[in-house]
Amino acid sequence: QMASSRIVDWARPRILLIGTGRYAATTLAVLRGHGALDIGLFSASGRGAEFAARQGLELVDDADFVATAADAHVVIACTSASDAPVLTAAALHAARRADAAPQLVIDLGMPRNVDPAVAELPGVELLDLDTIRLHAPLDEFAALGEAREIVDAAAKRHAAERRVREVSPSVVALRGYLHDLLEEEVARLRVRGDESAETERALRHF
Repeated sequence: QMASSRIVDWARPRILLIGTGRYAATTLAVLRGHGALDIGLFSASGRGAEFAARQGLELVDDADFVATAADAHVVIACTSASDAPVLTAAALHAARRADAAPQLVIDLGMPRNVDPAVAELPGVELLDLDTIRLHAPLDEFAALGEAREIVDAAAKRHAAERRVREVSPSVVALRGYLHDLLEEEVARLRVRGDESAETERALRHF
């Protein structure tokens, strides 16, 4: 939604998608739902051939990645294949032409897929998860609060049930011990001839 406020017609821009996982597949579906046509794919894990063939995308190899990223109007990164940024500010700056068109870079990676310094490059706008969070609708935060409450309540129930399970053997053992004492006492009463239904009932009640 934030990107669509900057791009009027999704059929026109060149788009580079970085990633081949579930987030990438979801992102691709959303892009196509908005009418995007020119979409290239780069896989930081090297497993992009199958994804590209299945989705009908042009696969960008390692050697052409930076140049393709610099030439794209929109770059969307959502890969978990690397702990370090896949796209650095230095590489993008070196590859971008002086007359390059404005570029929108969207980083959905956790950890980051794109160097935050990319936002400082002329003509480049960066949307990352921090930016998206700041502009998220308030009801999203309300839903997050409700989710936290649900998880907290479930955790408390789990902890209580665990405590019950931990103490149950002790309770059972104590009941068994008291039951044995009761039977022994009732047996002694019978031996002494002091047996009465009322006495036995009182003992069992205790």
